This record gives sequence, structure tokens and C-alpha cells, in this order.
Amino acid sequence: MVTIRCVEKRQKSFSLAVKHVLASLFRIPGNILSGTLIDSTCVLWREDCGNKGACAQYDNRLYRVAVMSLSAAMSAASMFMFFIVLYLLVRQQKRQGQAEIHHRSGSATKDNIQLQKVEAYTHYNQTFQPTE
Repeated sequence: MVTIRCVEKRQKSFSLAVKHVLASLFRIPGNILSGTLIDSTCVLWREDCGNKGACAQYDNRLYRVAVMSLSAAMSAASMFMFFIVLYLLVRQQKRQGQAEIHHRSGSATKDNIQLQKVEAYTHYNQTFQPTE
């Protein structure tokens, strides 16, 4: 929603494409980090021909703490970014509101001046007509 609302109409498709590319790029390290974190909770590795294989047993308590910590850290990072974007949007709305108020007051003054000029011109150029 933020990507669509904060970008000019002519740049929306480009911004969505950039967002998709960045999400894809950050997804790869995220998967590696998750796998490494899960592997760190392994207590017994299988061995095939002297090579380390898949994990045979995880420490359940440590696994739970690792997965929940990763989830909490990602949620905290997401909320932090959300509040940054919210702050920037509110600031932008205030600036636009102030600019609009300033623009309205300036245009209203210009309109009043133009109207006064027209009224003065018509009043000055009116011909006198006697009443009966």
C-alpha cells in the first residue's frame, strides 16, 4: 500500500518493480540466516562417509528460542520501518496541508483584488441615469 500511495502515478509500475527486485535480493540472505540459525541448534549430526550430513536431533528448547527470537527480531524490524514510513507520511501530509492553506489564502487574496478592480472599473465607467 505504501508503495502505491507514496509514488507519483507515472512511476508506480517502476516502483513496484524495484520493490519486487529488492525483496527478492533480501530473501536470499534471509533464508541463509534462517538455515544457519536452525543448524546452530543441532546436537547430533549424521555422518555419511566422514562428511557432515543432515541434523539427526535438535535441542528443542534452543530451537524454540532461536525461531521465536528470529521471528521477534523480524517483526521488530518491520514495525520500526512501518513507524518510519508513518512518520514520513504524516510529515509530508502536514507540508502539503500547509502549502495548500498558503496557496488558498494567496489565491483568495488575488481573486479579491481582481474582483475589487473589476468593481471599481465598472463603478467608475457607469453612466449616470436619473431616477424618476
